[in-house]
Parts: sequence; structure tokens; C-alpha cells
Amino acid sequence: MLAFDGQPLWFQALDDFTDSFVTVACPHCDAPVTIAIGDYGCYSSIRDWNLGDVHQVPLRPAIPDELTGTGRMLHETAVRDGQQRLAWGLTHLFGKAECPGCGSVFGIADEYAATNAPAPWDFARGHIKDAS
Repeated sequence: MLAFDGQPLWFQALDDFTDSFVTVACPHCDAPVTIAIGDYGCYSSIRDWNLGDVHQVPLRPAIPDELTGTGRMLHETAVRDGQQRLAWGLTHLFGKAECPGCGSVFGIADEYAATNAPAPWDFARGHIKDAS
């Protein structure tokens, strides 16, 4: 449904939120920030492959009534369809995180989209002959 609605990015990020991890770049210091949403907690951290997730900072989930756009549509659909765990995870994915490195607060979904959004595709371009 999301891909046909012109939003292929989000169907890749959605799962059952039991053990979800995404990495985004902090928009202020460019540090790679790991976002965890699931049974192990809901936090931002700096991932160290030897030590694990260090300096965990709790996420700030969105308030469902304040969600807008894609986040609102996804949350309302999850609630309507009785998918409580998905609805819960979406409030975190569309919430805010604090960078453990510099302390700045940013929108998780905004930074995920900035990092992972597919390049726009011009379907007509393949059908247009070069005039030169």
C-alpha cells in the first residue's frame, strides 16, 4: 500500500518492533546514532561493536494525536486494524531521539528518511529520445 502511495521508504522500516534497529546520522554532529525500538528498550545510542550500545538515551515517543502526514496515517491504520504493537512502535519511530554524542534532539523519521529515501525516478526519461 505504501509503495503504491509513493512512499516506498516506510514499508522497509516497518516490522513487528520486537527487536528493531536503524542507524541515522545526527543532523548536528553527523555521528552514526543507533535507534532501538523493541523488547530490549527504546533508546538512541552509539554502537560499539565490542561493547554494544553505549550511552543509551531513552527515546521520546510521539503523542498519537499530534502525529501528522505519513506517521498519522500509519498509526491510525495500525490502531484501526488492532495492531497495538505496531501502533506503539510507530509512536517511537515518528518520535524524537537525543544524540548521545552532542545532545541535540531530532526527529527520528526525518533523519531516517534523509538517509534512506530512494532517489526520485523519472519514468518518462527512459521513453524520451535525446534531441541532440
